[in-house]
Order: sequence, then structure tokens, then C-alpha cells
Amino acid sequence: MLNEHAITYRDKITVADLDYIIKKANKLGRKGREVTRVHQDEDAEGIHVYFETQALIKPELNIG
Repeated sequence: MLNEHAITYRDKITVADLDYIIKKANKLGRKGREVTRVHQDEDAEGIHVYFETQALIKPELNIG
């Protein structure tokens, strides 16, 4: 599993931030990467929201 950074915000999350998070989760889903958990960490920059998701999968090559 990988932690995919979604967004960083300060104080309060806005409706625009929430819309962005949803769009990013949907984009990962369309790429076949299931989001298994959403979590956040806080530091001096702000609050970071992460998606725990499947690692990137290399496409198989069908030669010959």
C-alpha cells in the first residue's frame, strides 16, 4: 500500500477542498487503484490528507 497525498489545508477544510479530494479519489478509482483508507497528519505546514491506496501496477507486455 502507498500513501497518496491528496491535499494540505489549514484550520478548516472548504467545500472546494472537499470537492478536490472527491475528484482525486475518483481519478484513482478510474485508474484501478482502490482507496482503502483516508487519514491525515498535521505538521507546521498544515493538515495533510492522504489516501492509502494500492501501488502502481506495471502493465503486462504481450509480445508475440
